[in-house]
Amino acid sequence: MQIRNLVLAGVLGIFLSAVMTPAMAAASVSNAWVRATVQGQTATGAYMVINSDQDLTLVGADLDIAGRASLHEMSMHGDMMMMMPIESLAIPAGHPVALDEHNYHIMLEDLRQQIKPGEKIGLTLKFIDAKGVAQTVKVAATVRELASQAAPAMHMHEMGHE
Repeated sequence: MQIRNLVLAGVLGIFLSAVMTPAMAAASVSNAWVRATVQGQTATGAYMVINSDQDLTLVGADLDIAGRASLHEMSMHGDMMMMMPIESLAIPAGHPVALDEHNYHIMLEDLRQQIKPGEKIGLTLKFIDAKGVAQTVKVAATVRELASQAAPAMHMHEMGHE
C-alpha cells in the first residue's frame, strides 16, 4: 500500500508540475543569412525573419567569430541612409518581424575572420518575454555573396556612429 501511495503521489506531482508550469514559447527564425565579407573587413550584417506566438523583445545576439553583435535600425535622413544602434526590438505575437537590408539587422562587429559564401554561421539570439524571462534561440545562418551595392552601405555605417 505504501509503494502504491508513493507512485500515485509521484504521478500526481508530475501532472501538477506540467499543468502549473507555463509553456515557454521560443521565437522561430526563418531565412537567416549573413553577408559575406572581403579580407580585412571587420563588420557585416545578419538578416532573418523572426516570428513568435507570444510577445517577445529581441535584446541581443552572440556568435563566436565576432567580438560583438548589436541591433541596428536603418532609416532615411534626407537623401542619406543612416544606421543607428538600438537597445532592443519588439517581436509582437503573431506578427513576423523582418531583419533585412532596409530596416533592422544585427551588426556583427570586430570579426575574427573572413566570412565566405556558403559557410554556416551560428548565432544565438537573446529574447526577453513579457514576464521578464530570458530565452535564447540558436540559429544557423547561411553566408551569402557580397553584393556590389553593399559596400556603400557599410561605409555609411562607419560614418553614422562611433
